Amino acid sequence: MLFSISVVEHMTSSGDVEAFFADSRRILKDGACSIHLIDLLTSDEPSPLQIERYRKYGDSFFKFFLPMTSEMYDDLRFRSCYCTNPDNVMHMWKKDTPASGDAFAEQQMTTLILAGFAK
Repeated sequence: MLFSISVVEHMTSSGDVEAFFADSRRILKDGACSIHLIDLLTSDEPSPLQIERYRKYGDSFFKFFLPMTSEMYDDLRFRSCYCTNPDNVMHMWKKDTPASGDAFAEQQMTTLILAGFAK
């Protein structure tokens, strides 16, 4: 099993993301599980750039991994314990980095879960 929290979103290009998932697949046996929790800053109406970025995460991941069925990942549904940036931390960020305040006022941190089995 390979598991990451708050790693993938720090990669700067879609090539880096695809290389990460390719290397993840390389080190896993066929059928092994790979789960990644990815922090996303999003709003009710994500920008086209955000949508494209999120889509690339899934496109890259599913080149190397078969998706789990909903019954298999029922225990992976979002829970607040997965949140790496709870509201009190977001409040501190807004206070310490005023330039990001507008983004945090209109958007919320959430988690994208990619889970699958090595092809």
